[in-house]
Amino acid sequence: MIDLLHLRIPLKSEACLSLADGSAVCDLDKYARFDGLTIRSQRGYENGDAVSFYEGHAFETLPSSYTGIAVCLRARGHVSFPQPFLEVKFSPAKILQGHNVYGLDSVRLGFTECLHVISHTWSGLFGDLDLNNAHVLQLDITYSARFDSPALVHQAKKALEDAGQGSVRRTRSYDSSVYWNMNSSHSVKKVYEKGAEVEREFLKYEKELKKSPNCERIKRVHSALDSVREYAKNLLRFEASIKKRFLEKYGIPTNIIDLIKREKIETDIYQKLWKTSFDPIFDSLEGLTMPSVDENKICEKIDHIYTTQSASGRINRRKATAVRSFYFEVKARGLDAVKQSMAESTFYDNLNCLKNIGLSRAFIQSLGSANANVVPLVRSISINFEDQFPADYQPPKLQFLNNYYDNVRAI
Repeated sequence: MIDLLHLRIPLKSEACLSLADGSAVCDLDKYARFDGLTIRSQRGYENGDAVSFYEGHAFETLPSSYTGIAVCLRARGHVSFPQPFLEVKFSPAKILQGHNVYGLDSVRLGFTECLHVISHTWSGLFGDLDLNNAHVLQLDITYSARFDSPALVHQAKKALEDAGQGSVRRTRSYDSSVYWNMNSSHSVKKVYEKGAEVEREFLKYEKELKKSPNCERIKRVHSALDSVREYAKNLLRFEASIKKRFLEKYGIPTNIIDLIKREKIETDIYQKLWKTSFDPIFDSLEGLTMPSVDENKICEKIDHIYTTQSASGRINRRKATAVRSFYFEVKARGLDAVKQSMAESTFYDNLNCLKNIGLSRAFIQSLGSANANVVPLVRSISINFEDQFPADYQPPKLQFLNNYYDNVRAI
């Protein structure tokens, strides 16, 4: 799935004024008057006197049907790119469907929707954009691995903190995410628990909806997130942030029109790019292991069966606590050692309690082993490119008219 597009769309030469140093500028005031761009001013002072003055445009958000598009008009060229340009950042999945839990491998869909939003918001500036020379600065490609529970998702993320080899090294890790090569100008890798991210976003929009209960856009995003919360819980997301230099290195066009042509012919181009970026991570997984048991579910079963309630409504967790303690003691010391340290009747009573929640004697016996209940990490992570969204998934419909294709060649 394409999760982010970072674009540079230059202005047409006739909309710019060339300067003596070879760079060019555009008329910010014109776009401020016609389209309502917000201009920021900055003055530099020395000994109380103004010695410099700057006017420019800061990033602002253009509203779409769901989430916004971040845009900034760079009104003056610089050494690396002398032409004024519009810098654009957005998530194609989010502006099309309100969430990025799953989506399509399509730059074309996101770019065309982006054109629709800009043209409707800033029609004057849109007419001066040189769309045929728009280039990709960054492309985030994401795919997910599915596990049986959120606890196993977290365990896999923790185990991945030791992955990486050669020039690919972990640079930062958090409770639910881990990064490799964060400052790379080629490719940044990130793995994170998708369920935790979606839940944070959902709660954010829950608060916004309480403040603005009649806002249709907030309602749509809130509803979209609510519909995928359950699906996201068991997903571990693998995200490759592909930079312009990485695309150029592997012969992938950065001109967005040429990239769209390429994706029509080579339908798995983004899967290949993602794999090239993540290969050093997966190559280093050999020998790494992770627990294969979700202990949260074991504890939940113990609590469900052995927590009792009296007729007066008093909750008694004494038995559940004892069985839990027995389980973790066996895990720490081994079944035989625990058997030697307690009364025979107590031992067999707790052992039978564990069997009653569905644990086999062989499984309980293996708990004390250093290699018990672990699986090779490379085997536990399975990313199926053909199974990245629900079976009933309907691709989002574009919010534009077909004649928007006329704005760019061969889109």
